[in-house]
This record gives sequence, structure tokens and C-alpha cells, in this order.
Amino acid sequence: MGNEKSKNILLVEDEGLIAMAEKQQLEKYGYCVHHAISGEAAVKAIMDGTVQADLILMDIDLGDGMDGTQAAELLLSHKDIPILFLSSHSDRAIVAKTEKISSYGYVVKNSGIVVLDASIKMAFKLFDSKIQEQKKEASLQQSEEKYRILFNSGIDFQAMHLLKEDGTPGNFLEVSDATCRILGYTKEEMLRMSLSDIDPYMCKHSPEMQDQFARNKHLIFETELKTKTGKPVFFEISLTLFALQGSKAVLSIGRNITDRKKLTAELEDQHRLLNTLLNNLSIGVFMVEAPGGKPLVANPAAKRLLGRGILPDTTRYNLQEVYQASRTGSGEPYPVEEMPIIRGMQGEYSHIEDMTVTQPDGKQTLLEIHGSPVFDHNGRVMASLVSFTDITSRKQTELETQKQLTEKETLLREVHHRIKNNIATIESFLSLQASATINPEANAALQEACSRVNSMRVLYENLLLSQYYNDISIKDYTEGLLDSLVQFFDPENNIGIVKQIADFSLTAKKASSVGIIINEIMTNVFKYAFKDRDSCMVVISIEKLDDKATLIIHDNGVGIQEDLHNSNPLGFGLTIVKMLVEQLNGTYNIVNEKGTKSIIQFDI
Repeated sequence: MGNEKSKNILLVEDEGLIAMAEKQQLEKYGYCVHHAISGEAAVKAIMDGTVQADLILMDIDLGDGMDGTQAAELLLSHKDIPILFLSSHSDRAIVAKTEKISSYGYVVKNSGIVVLDASIKMAFKLFDSKIQEQKKEASLQQSEEKYRILFNSGIDFQAMHLLKEDGTPGNFLEVSDATCRILGYTKEEMLRMSLSDIDPYMCKHSPEMQDQFARNKHLIFETELKTKTGKPVFFEISLTLFALQGSKAVLSIGRNITDRKKLTAELEDQHRLLNTLLNNLSIGVFMVEAPGGKPLVANPAAKRLLGRGILPDTTRYNLQEVYQASRTGSGEPYPVEEMPIIRGMQGEYSHIEDMTVTQPDGKQTLLEIHGSPVFDHNGRVMASLVSFTDITSRKQTELETQKQLTEKETLLREVHHRIKNNIATIESFLSLQASATINPEANAALQEACSRVNSMRVLYENLLLSQYYNDISIKDYTEGLLDSLVQFFDPENNIGIVKQIADFSLTAKKASSVGIIINEIMTNVFKYAFKDRDSCMVVISIEKLDDKATLIIHDNGVGIQEDLHNSNPLGFGLTIVKMLVEQLNGTYNIVNEKGTKSIIQFDI
């Protein structure tokens, strides 16, 4: 009897005997029949879930309560279920009323079980058809929703249009939200436009591109689209040709490459600037990739200085051989691992001035080279860069200058030696004259003059020993001068000399003044300080603090008369001291402090 048998039917009938007869007939046809005596009972059974019905046979006239149409409306508001009206009424108005509620049929009672069964079967078929249609519609809505979501995804440009008979694009069938947002049009505006309206360069696309699209049904190209404000936006667009309901349609998908275009243009500008800089540099610039050593960059200056440009088959292992690099002076091949270009690959910075490159024509060039590693964004060495200049002429000039300087130093040393010998000769003449002089005053004057000349001789002796002829060690000079004064005035070493001399340098001119000052003060000490004294001591100290020097000569002798220091005119020796202190831009004080203490301060 079909699949409808074994289905559950809820029979709504207020007449018990009629309900019993109809139930028996339906059950003989294989249906599972449940009975509700009123509309209220039917609504309760369905809503409570007491009866799981697949179809409801609804009588219209159900006594005092709600009638069948009211019950049906209430049930259908709760559950979508086929309702077949069963009634003894055949009035047109009643039938029309039921049609507004349910479209599954109306059966007149006593029409027979065959008619009722057929009506039930038809009701099930209509309900099944309705369910299938609902499923199809839901599936279609779901597909359309997925399509909308996909179409309006994050892709910058997405549109669909038909092709006209002449191959030109028709109006857009669909455009994505992102397309409208980027171009500045509303969707309604876009759907009234075609691709040619926003692609002003479409007519300039080559025929070869159009032929390729017709053959392959696919094309990728870059173009400039016009926004609503007229501002150009660059896109990379992919076109796909497909059939749509018997017509040719095109799906366009694109990426906004405006920023990429701008960045590319900026990079090209920077590349031109870099090339211009490299091409106009007077120093050679050479770069190799790491770790292989393949040459990447050689500017014109590098090609000129090396006599070669970027040569094929060059690696880190034959760079020295290819570019003929040797050690300056020895002519031996330059050690590969010491070359700045190789050290740069190892992450080292370097600087050398001892590499000679032999060019193909045999010309040799001495180079000063600075090497540097080039790091990538991860801090790894990706290349090594060297910059170099020709220092051949400079080195030759330096050698010639050094040669001349050596000759001048030799000459100056000889001049100093002769001056020292001449001073020594003068000193000897004065000493001989003093020995031959009987007059005590004349003898003392000659001795003092001899002492002053001695200080100059000691100065020149120190200049001869010094590496530099302008500066002199004050410690060496002062100690040598004091030793010569002791030998001259106190050969038997009756006077103790304590030297506390700091080690710093003075110019020869200032050292000469200091030497004469020490000579004059020490001469007075030897001559006058220790008369009738057994214990004789002199402390000589020279200290340096910042840019000031302090000379102190302190003896434990008889002291100096106060009026002598302030007398006018001064003695010859004291006059010399004061004059030289002023020349040193210094100060001079002499006090009695358990003997005589002379304090001189001056600028270094």
C-alpha cells in the first residue's frame, strides 16, 4: 500500500462512533491512528508531544469548543504538519475557508475509505514536495550566502561582467564591497558601469593580450583604474572567462598594488642615486657576496684602480690570484685570509696600506683599503665591501719627505753638536782665564760666567739625546745640570743635594730659562748659604699641576737678608732670575724658612 502505511495520523472527531469506524478503516489500510475528541485535545496532544503525528484528519464541526479551522490555525502556528479536513459539510464557503488554512485537501465524510486513502496519500506527497522545496530553498540561500561572503572577502578588487557580442565588456553583474570602497563608488553606481568606465587604458591593451585571453580564457596584467575622485589606483588583475547561462562572462580578481608601485618607484630612484654616487666616486668600491666571494659591484674607479672589473668564475679562493694582489715591498702574494675583502666575509672591519695590485699592462698600484662586512636583517654577513684609493704617489712623497727629514735631523744634530762643542770651548776658555786670574773678584765673575755657559752646554747635550729637538725632559735636563754644578762648585760633595723632579717636557726655550734660573740660585747657594755651617743640605723640587709648574730650591743655610731681596738695584744674579721669571710669565718669591727658600711658579 506504500510508504504512507505505518504513518501516524491524528483523527480529530467529536462523534465517538464515527471516530471509531474511521479509525478501524484507516488501520486496515496500515495507518497508526490516534483519536482526539476535540480541537482543544488535539492541540494539547500535539503541543505536549503526547502524539507524534505525521498528518492530522481534522473535522470542522467539533461541538461546543473551537472548531476545526481554529484548531488547525493554532496547530500550524506551532508545527508545520499536513492537515486534511474531513467534514460532512460541502458548502463552498466552508471549503474556501479551509483552503486559506491548509492546502492539503478537503474530504467529505462518507466518501469512502478509498477516496480518503487517496486524499491522505496526496496530502503526504504535497507535504513531502513542500519539504523538498524548502530544503532546496535553504540550500540555495546558504550557497548564495557563501557566495556573498566569498565575493565580499578581503580581495581588493572583485567583479563580474558579461561580454558583449563584439567582445567589449558589458555592465557589471556583481562587484565586491572592497571594490566599491577602494574606488569610491556605491554598489548601485558600479552596477550601472562597465570595466571600460574605470579602466581608461583598456583600449591600449595590446591585441596580443586580447588574443591570449580569448585562447587561454585567463589573463593576468597590471593596469590603472580610475576612482570616483579621479585619483589613480594601480591593480594587478586576473581575468577568467567562463560560461554563464549561455553567455560569456568574465570574473575579475585583483590586488591593489599602488603602494607596491610607489615603493618600486622609490627603490628605482634610490638605485639611480646609488649608481650615480658610485659612478662618480673617486675611490674604488668593490663588493662580493658571502660566503662564496662572487663579485657583485665594481664601480668605475675600482675598475680603473684594479685594471679589471667583475670577472666570471671569481671566488673567495682565487680573488688574490685574479686581481694580482701582492704584499708591498716583498712582492709576495698577499695572504688570502688577511685580505680585507675576505675578513669582511668573516664579520671583521679592517684597514691596510700594504697591498699592491698589478694591472694587466704591468702597472703596479699601491692601495689603501678599508674593509667592512654587510649584514642582512638577521645580522648575518651577506656580503663584504671594500673601498680603496691609490696611495702610490702619497707613499712616494712620504718616503721622500722622510728622507729629507732624516737628512735635516742629521744636519740639525750636527749643528747642535758643533754648538755644544763651541759652548764647551767657551767654557774651557773662561775656566782657564779664571785659573790665571789673581784678582778674587775677577776670578769669581769668570767662575759665574763659566757656570752660566755650563747650563747652556748641558741643555744642548740633552737636546742631542732627545728624539725631538723642540721639547726636552725637564727631569733629565735638571738632574744633569745639578750634577755639573755640584762637580763645578762642590767637587768634594760637602753639600747634600736632594732632587725631587717630576718627569714632564718643556720647550727648549723654556727649559733654557729654567736652567739659567737654577744655575743662578744654586750659584748663590754654593757661594753664600753655608758659611760656618757643618751640615749642608739643598732640596730642589719641580712639580707639575695641570698647566702650572712649581720650582722650589730650599737650603738649610744662613738665610738671606730681607733688605737684599727688596734692594734696588738688585744683584746681577737676582736680576737675571727675576727677568727670566717674567719671561716665563711666572712669579718669584724668596723667604727665610730655616734657610733660604726660593719659589718660582710659571706656565708650562
